[in-house]
Amino acid sequence: MAEDQGAELHPLSDAPSDLELVKSSWRKQAYEIAGGGRSFAYIDYTISGKATARSAEGTWTFSRPKGVIHRRIEVTSQDGQIRADLDLRAWKRGGMIELGGISYDIRAKGAVGERWRCERDGQELFTVKKIHSLKKGKGAIKLSALGRTDPNLALLLLLTMDANHASDSESAAAGAAAAAGA
Repeated sequence: MAEDQGAELHPLSDAPSDLELVKSSWRKQAYEIAGGGRSFAYIDYTISGKATARSAEGTWTFSRPKGVIHRRIEVTSQDGQIRADLDLRAWKRGGMIELGGISYDIRAKGAVGERWRCERDGQELFTVKKIHSLKKGKGAIKLSALGRTDPNLALLLLLTMDANHASDSESAAAGAAAAAGA
């Protein structure tokens, strides 16, 4: 896994169309996008839910400014500029996001939102098969040719992973609270 800060991350524009979303340990909240024996992106969480996301295209910090149930994601680039401030409630089943003047539609597919799909102008950029944050395992990412050329691909993929992680963590917290109250 690309946990080592010096590990080389390859540009997503060079990625194969089929990638894996890997979580190597149920204890460590870290995920890697990998394929063809190469690493393309990495996201690692602290206990507070703050994440550092890295790719060859850039490094970002994702933070959730309020409370245990995180309703917003603030995205800060490596140079300290806020790139986006997203409302997670819109991402429960999907929503629109604008990055660099380009609009994207990200939607959960399936009855329980096990897959996510990102489109630009009605054309698919990628799909992500969800991986549960409390389990060890692999998910799947499928990139389209158009997706590999998109200037915001890395950030969009990492945000989709982060929104998935946040909703999965929120569901686990709600379940634990319900069990404690029973």
